[in-house]
This record gives sequence, C-alpha cells and structure tokens, in this order.
Amino acid sequence: MLKGEVEVGGAGLAPFLELWANTRGTANVRGLAPINDSPLYLITTNPTVKSVQDLIPSGRIAVPAPGSIQGLFLRMLADREHGNARHLDAAMVSMTSVDTMKALGAGDSSLSAYVASIPFNQTAMTLPGAREIANSFEFTGGPHTLVSLFVTEKFKTGNPKTVAALAAAIDDAVAFIKANPAETAEIFAAASKGGTPPARVMEILARKDVTYTTTPHGTMTFATFMSKLGLLKTLPATWKDVYWEALHERDGS
Repeated sequence: MLKGEVEVGGAGLAPFLELWANTRGTANVRGLAPINDSPLYLITTNPTVKSVQDLIPSGRIAVPAPGSIQGLFLRMLADREHGNARHLDAAMVSMTSVDTMKALGAGDSSLSAYVASIPFNQTAMTLPGAREIANSFEFTGGPHTLVSLFVTEKFKTGNPKTVAALAAAIDDAVAFIKANPAETAEIFAAASKGGTPPARVMEILARKDVTYTTTPHGTMTFATFMSKLGLLKTLPATWKDVYWEALHERDGS
C-alpha cells in the first residue's frame, strides 16, 4: 500500500492501529470502514490447562503472528493474570489458523492453547476436549472491531468518488447480510467453489456474538494497551483520529 501497489488494505485491529501510528505525517493511513465485531477465543484442548494462569512461557500458544490482534489479546491476558504483558511471548508460535486446526484435530499435545477468531473459534470448539478459557468481549467489556479496511490520504483525496462508493458498498453489503442471511450463505458458498457449504455459512451468520457493522468499536481499548507496551508511536486522542471523517457521526468507540 505504501508503495502504491495496493489501494485498499484490510487488517486486524492491532496491525491497523500500528499502521495508522507509523504513517502519521506521511501516508496518513486511516480507516475507511470496519467489517464486523467478533470475539477472540483462547481455546485449549490440553486437560492440564484450566485457566490463563496455567499457561507458561515454555508452552506453545498458536497465534497468526505476535503482532496480530490475537497476539495482542494474549498479551492483555498475560498482563492481567501474570502482571507482565510479555510473560507469554516466548510461548507464542506463529501458525495459520488452518495449520493450527489440523494440528489440534490430529491431537497435537504440544500446543497449550490457540487464540482463535471467526470462523475458526467456532470450529475449534467442536474438537474433543476443547474449552474456551478466555473471551475478548468479556475481557474488554463489550464488542470490539476485528477487521478494518483502510486507505491512504493520497488515495482518498485523489479518488473521492471511488472511496465514497466503496464505503457505501460496504454499508450495503452489511445491510444485505443482516436482511438476507440465507441468500448470503448461497453467494458465499458459490464464491468459495464448494469450499464452504451454505449450511456452514449459515451457522457462522447465526452466531449471536458476531455483528456485521461498519461502526468502529473498542478502538481505544486496544490502542491504549498498545501504547502502554510501546507498540504505538502515538496514542490517538479518540477513535475518530483513526478513521476517516465519514464515520465520525456514528456512535463508535
């Protein structure tokens, strides 16, 4: 994106906030629209792990990357339960969700836990012995954005009609998903070329803890913690600093 090779980017809340902070005064990346509010689960299939306090640095905890929102949530838990946000850093292993699910499904006992996002948290909970030992919504006191789309100031300024049309299309898509879940499931299943059957998509859409919304939530909770760890060069004064003005009239956080 910063080289001009990508015009619209998307990322989890933590790497998006880091990109925002790192480009202030230069590319000025800001959020165009979130996609959904969705919780992260800390899941274990290890019978010896009863709570976060049972996790130790010598264990193996699967996250997509230490800098992901999953990695940040694990650091939040370590800060609360162990008094040191980096207590479990040595335990983090970077694994794709697909590889993690394969490992857990095969009974890999070397993994102590897995920080999972939609749709993998739902699937992981069906594995033998799987238990949720922490939930990010409960930890942060309410729903939070999982993924946001963003653009640079140069692209937004140079392409105002395109940016406005894209934002409107995202709003329309969210409204369509809410109003037409069955048709949405069929469309997604067709796009996946058989990879995800409509019934599976319907299960995901029916979840009560997932909301498809373009209003930001939980921004400052994560930004404040990242600033505390030195992961943000600048702490935003408000969530509106992070997102473009088209969203500023919304009841975000």
